[in-house]
Amino acid sequence: MPLWFYTLPNGLFGLIIVALWMGIGLGGLWLCQRWRRQALSEAERPLAAALMGLVTTLNALLLAVCAFSVWTAFNQAEIAVRREASTISELSRELSVIHTPESRLAREQLRAYARSVVNREWQAMRDEQHSQVTWDAFDSLFRSMADIQAVDGNDRLLMPQLWVRVNELLKSRQERLEASRAQLSGTLWAVAVISTLVTLGMACVLAPAHCQRSAVAGASLAIGLVFFFVAVLDRPFVGADGVSSAPIDASLMQMERWEARTQGVGGRR
Repeated sequence: MPLWFYTLPNGLFGLIIVALWMGIGLGGLWLCQRWRRQALSEAERPLAAALMGLVTTLNALLLAVCAFSVWTAFNQAEIAVRREASTISELSRELSVIHTPESRLAREQLRAYARSVVNREWQAMRDEQHSQVTWDAFDSLFRSMADIQAVDGNDRLLMPQLWVRVNELLKSRQERLEASRAQLSGTLWAVAVISTLVTLGMACVLAPAHCQRSAVAGASLAIGLVFFFVAVLDRPFVGADGVSSAPIDASLMQMERWEARTQGVGGRR
C-alpha cells in the first residue's frame, strides 16, 4: 500500500478501500447483466452453488491468513516497544545507585538514546529504515558501560545485572526494527487481490438472480473492510493507529522524576 495513504484520516482511508471494492463488485455485476446472460438451469444450480462455496471458502481462508499475519506482526511490534521501554527504566534505576562519574555519564547517554529513538528513529521506521544517529547513541552507551568500575561490594553484585539489561535493550531494539519491516509480501498481496476478484466475478455470474445485487454488495463490503484492516496493520509504525512511542516517552519522564528525586535527597543530605 502506498505510504501516502497512511497520511489520510482512518475514516477516509477505510472509505476509499471499501468504495473501491464496492465499485468493483457492483460494476462487475452491471457488466454481467449487460451481457444478458441466460438464467441457470435447474441442473446447473447445484454445481454453481458448490463451486461458489468452494471459491468463497478458499478466498476467506486466504484473507484470514493475511489478517492474522499482520495482526501478529503488529502485536509483536507493540511488545518489542513496551519491552524496550521497560528495560530503559530498569537500567536507568540500576545505574543511579552506582555513584560514580562513569555511571552518571552512562545515564545521560541512556537518556540521549531514548530521546533519539522517539525523535529520530520513529520517523525513520515509517520508511522501513533505522537511524544511524540512534545506533551511534546506543554504541556510546555500550562503551560507557564498559568504563564503569565497582567501588564496593554492592556495586560488584550489580554489575552483571547491568550487562544483562544492556543486552536486553539491544535485543528489544533489534526486535523493534525487524517489526518495522514486517509487511505482507507483494506476492501475497497480489494473490489475495486476484483471488478476491475471482470470487466477486463468480458471484456476479453464478449468484441467484433474485438476491444477486444484495449478495454482491454484501460480499464487496465485507471484503473491503478486511482489506482495510490488513492495510492499516500492515505498517505497524505508520498511520493514526500505528504503534506509539508513548511507552518510551513514559520511561523518559520516569527517568527525569527519578533523577530529580535522587538529586533532592542528595541535596538535603
